[in-house]
Amino acid sequence: MKPTDPPVNSAHPERGKGLVLPLSGKLPAGILGLDSYIAAATGSLTLTTSAADVTGVTVTLIKIGTYLITAVFDMEHSVAGAGVAIGELVLGGTTQVGQALAHEGAVRVTVPQVWLVTTTALNTIAKLQAKKSINAGTATANVTHTKIVALLVG
Repeated sequence: MKPTDPPVNSAHPERGKGLVLPLSGKLPAGILGLDSYIAAATGSLTLTTSAADVTGVTVTLIKIGTYLITAVFDMEHSVAGAGVAIGELVLGGTTQVGQALAHEGAVRVTVPQVWLVTTTALNTIAKLQAKKSINAGTATANVTHTKIVALLVG
């Protein structure tokens, strides 16, 4: 899609202006230079009602700019009563708006969340934290599928 191409859906002109990747899996030449960061959990976290770092799911955003950050939390409720398992992004020490939520009825689920954030300092830390809403039951952010990906987009 070229910048001069019309939007995909004329009823929603804001749609269709994003990057369209070819189905072959090959990236267009202009995207090969993207700054990207990825980290996977290295340990599971048993949740409490206070947010805590999920071990290993931390990246350092070395440039000032706008980042598209995607996270997936592998949440599990093994003993009823924990309420909601909550995954959050902390950027430069500040918890960002938008949570990944897994109600205890889900038992185990991978929950995604996406944030568009702007850094104002070099080497800004982005990390995932998790907690539960009720001080009962058992909920865990598992090591298996918990990940963060950050792309510098502007």
